Amino acid sequence: MFNAATRFAVLALFAVQFQLHCQTRRECNHPGVPIPRSVAIIGDSRIFDPGLKTFGGFTNYLNQVPEKNAFIGAKFVSEDSDPATSKNVPGSDLYSSVGNTAFYAQRNLNKILAVGHDAVIISLGVNTSGDPDGTIQAMDQIAKTSAARGLTVIITTLGPWKGYATWTQPYQAGTEKINAWIRESSSRGYIIIDVYEILEDKKNPGHLRSDYTWDSLHYTAVGHQAIAEAANIQMAAARACKDL
Repeated sequence: MFNAATRFAVLALFAVQFQLHCQTRRECNHPGVPIPRSVAIIGDSRIFDPGLKTFGGFTNYLNQVPEKNAFIGAKFVSEDSDPATSKNVPGSDLYSSVGNTAFYAQRNLNKILAVGHDAVIISLGVNTSGDPDGTIQAMDQIAKTSAARGLTVIITTLGPWKGYATWTQPYQAGTEKINAWIRESSSRGYIIIDVYEILEDKKNPGHLRSDYTWDSLHYTAVGHQAIAEAANIQMAAARACKDL
């Protein structure tokens, strides 16, 4: 027979296990963002992956550690393979191209939304950092329109690019203003991946870390891998139940 102290300990342990069992079985009343089935990548040359030669960028590396892939099963579309929209003209492809801007992307958006994606990655801004107000307005419309259609909106900040041939201080100011708006946009329910924070050389502010770039603007595969790690963390947090 158990003595009184032992019976109390057993009952206390049972109570704790029962409580944990109830918590794990409790339904989530406010579920997080679902894993997207189809993701449109709207980007410029910074989303280009020099290793794999695609505009998949960091999405190419989300499955480096499979158990940490918060996008498992998602399909990413960065080019439409339509010769009519893949000419060597800035912003000509509906999704991503070297010279793409928020203005081109806003013009092409309805055609992208018609495809039936349920999430969008917006990686734009560097090509029009000299016009931050116009860029912000266009990106805002892209994000709002996408969200209103039920898409999960993911926005990346502009990475550092001091040292690139066309960089100037006014462009840096524009970059910082655009990034400030992007970071603030998390309050609108968008998922923000702060590429500037992730890739900046902390010993050389305003510059990309040397192993993350090959020309001070565009990202190496290693740079995209670092962004992918952060993207998985952000998406996992967005997917979490808001009750727990």
